[in-house]
Amino acid sequence: MHWNDNLERIKGRIGEETFGAWIAPIVVEADDGKTIKLLVPTKTFEDFINRNFGSDLEEILERKIEFHVQSLAARGAEYRIRKHNEEQGRERRGGD
Repeated sequence: MHWNDNLERIKGRIGEETFGAWIAPIVVEADDGKTIKLLVPTKTFEDFINRNFGSDLEEILERKIEFHVQSLAARGAEYRIRKHNEEQGRERRGGD
């Protein structure tokens, strides 16, 4: 994925500590080649990223960036539901 391919470039531009605090928590929701949709934990987080790194990210990724706020708790709940559904599917198929 394009996001993962560029994480080292982003880290090099903004520094490892800043990267760990502000970029590492971001999750890619979708990437259609023109726009990358990123999940961030709060509106404050989104505002900080836009203000401080938005242009750098768009330049490195060569894409327009859209942010969507999704709390870490909501992400965890979605992960647990997805994992549960996958396990149920394996059980119905007789295990993997």
